[in-house]
Amino acid sequence: MPTACKSKFANSKTDAKSSANELAGVYRKRVEVEFDIRNFKVTMDIENIRAETVDMFRKKLLTFMVSYNLVVQFRRQAAQRAGLKPRQLRFTNVWNTYRVFLLNILRAVENEAIAKRATSFGI
Repeated sequence: MPTACKSKFANSKTDAKSSANELAGVYRKRVEVEFDIRNFKVTMDIENIRAETVDMFRKKLLTFMVSYNLVVQFRRQAAQRAGLKPRQLRFTNVWNTYRVFLLNILRAVENEAIAKRATSFGI
C-alpha cells in the first residue's frame, strides 16, 4: 500500500467524523445555493423577463444580476451593522426594503425637478 494511502486511513474514526462534518458543510452550501437561485429567479421575478430581442433579454438579465448583487451587498452591510450573519436577514425583506429606499430617492429627485421647473415658471 502506498504511503499516502496508509497515512490517510491511519486514523479512520477521526476521518469518518471529519468526512461527515465535511459532507454536512457541503450540503449546507448546496441549500444556500438553492436559496440564492430561488431568490434570483422568483423574488426578483427573473423568470418573467419579457424582451423582443435576444440583445434586450441579455441587457435585462444583466441589469437583474447587478440588482441582485447590490441587494446582497446591502444585506451584508445591514447584517454587519446589526451584528448578524447576512443569511439571518431574509433576502425578500431586504429586497423590498431596498426597492422602497430606491423609490424614495427617485421620488425626491422627481420632486426636486418639479420644484425647479415651477420656480423657473414663477410658480
